[in-house]
Amino acid sequence: MTEPLWETRPPLNIARGGLVGARAGGRLIVTGGYTSHSFSDVLLSVERRDSGGVWTEGGQSSAGIDPTPMPTPRGNAAAAELKGRIYVIGGYSFGPTNPPLNVVEAYDPQPPPGEWTTVAPLPPELGSGLGALDAARVGKRIYAGGGAGEGPGIQNRVWEYDA
Repeated sequence: MTEPLWETRPPLNIARGGLVGARAGGRLIVTGGYTSHSFSDVLLSVERRDSGGVWTEGGQSSAGIDPTPMPTPRGNAAAAELKGRIYVIGGYSFGPTNPPLNVVEAYDPQPPPGEWTTVAPLPPELGSGLGALDAARVGKRIYAGGGAGEGPGIQNRVWEYDA
């Protein structure tokens, strides 16, 4: 059995911590995150890895088509692909010392530059929202769970989303 290997690939255009990413439209797409440890620089930009392995973002695309920025800047969110769209769930607008967000936005990358839509928010029992959670698509649904909320604290619950 061959041992799996990590290989270095072209870097993102912007250094990001707390970013999210998923595959949609045949491309790896990342968005959000922070550019500093103080969480003061929150990103809404989107980077898309093209077929040549090069990342495009805001003014960087050789094709002249840049990904549409995410409406709500945030980091430490969750992301999952469902039906060709990337759903970005919760997160923090200015780091984990601030209230988390309950907003959920879906990015449809086709046709470029793509379009964002606000969809059903996280459940109201979470108060202001949830950050530092995780999500995955299983079949035709997204499951999101864990994370930290303002009022309810660290979560053990899981939520199901059906688009």
